[in-house]
Amino acid sequence: MKYTLFCFFLAIFVLLATTQAEFTGDIVYIHPDDATLWRTPAWDGRNAHQIFSHSQGIEYMAVPKNGPYILIIAMTTGPKLGLDAYLVDRTRPHAKARNLTRQKYDSIQDIDISHNGDVVFLSQISGRKHDHPHGLYLIPREELENDFPKAKLILAKITRLNS
Repeated sequence: MKYTLFCFFLAIFVLLATTQAEFTGDIVYIHPDDATLWRTPAWDGRNAHQIFSHSQGIEYMAVPKNGPYILIIAMTTGPKLGLDAYLVDRTRPHAKARNLTRQKYDSIQDIDISHNGDVVFLSQISGRKHDHPHGLYLIPREELENDFPKAKLILAKITRLNS
């Protein structure tokens, strides 16, 4: 009898807990067909719509929870081939993405952005000559308002892994 009452109250608690849950927020993803950014509410996947398109296609993205920015890695539109980090401002839906690295660093391999807006990126060896050493860089949030934000080297890359 003791276990029956326990199971009964546990079942009622689980039912109440699941009915009170709410799906909040959005899911942002890279569309597999055309490498554009799409958004859908977490509670209804049928309401997806495109939020950003880049001329060269998007390789990778970083989206902070409840933040106004999306950080992407995409091919550069300049004369040299390579990957650069771009910043998309979700509060300005028709604005172009800002190129944060502008081929001043070697190929950008990884990115992340904090909920405060600080940007971290990894510059990796690609065989081209650049003024900046390869490694992990930080762009503070305050620098994002500048035309060409200054990045601080956090960790220099010393060796290259051979495959």
